[in-house]
Amino acid sequence: MKTLIILLAFFLVTPIFSLTPVSLKFDGHHLSLINNENQLLNQWRAGAGKPFSTEKDQFRKNIGPLPEGNYLLQINRTIFFNKRHDFLSRLRWIFKYIGWGDLAIPLIPSASTIMHGRDGFMIHGGGWGIGSKGCIYVYGSSVSIYQALKSYEIISLTVEYRSPSKKGAVEIKRGTEGRTRTVTRV
Repeated sequence: MKTLIILLAFFLVTPIFSLTPVSLKFDGHHLSLINNENQLLNQWRAGAGKPFSTEKDQFRKNIGPLPEGNYLLQINRTIFFNKRHDFLSRLRWIFKYIGWGDLAIPLIPSASTIMHGRDGFMIHGGGWGIGSKGCIYVYGSSVSIYQALKSYEIISLTVEYRSPSKKGAVEIKRGTEGRTRTVTRV
């Protein structure tokens, strides 16, 4: 029931960050896990889209990064490579989804996110220079992200790319000691 209420709230009124204990933020270069006190809990180097694509390519299917906006992750919908038991299923994963790595976590866009006719976005491993068709790919293994997120039922994700038109400082508290780290957009 709690899941249904959060999903309903997400699609009707976004963002719903106060309803989820943690959230993810993606700026085109890093995927950051942040709690409700704006403390940075973890961060992974990440990208989205094909090599050399930019935020201006968000509308370009299979090339540009996923569109800016708000998304939800349901960890229980994670797709695992090691759950593919039959030979053909594993072979298809290797050849069709080679860039996914060990797992893929589906993203559900909010009603307010303009998708430009695109869909099927995920967070997955990869980052070997081949890019993605728009998904967020984490350099190296995506298993570390799953390990950090698996105890949460639903997690919100905000995608906001850094660009010259969005200069300014964003303050993120790091750790429980209260130290802050200011990230300046350039």
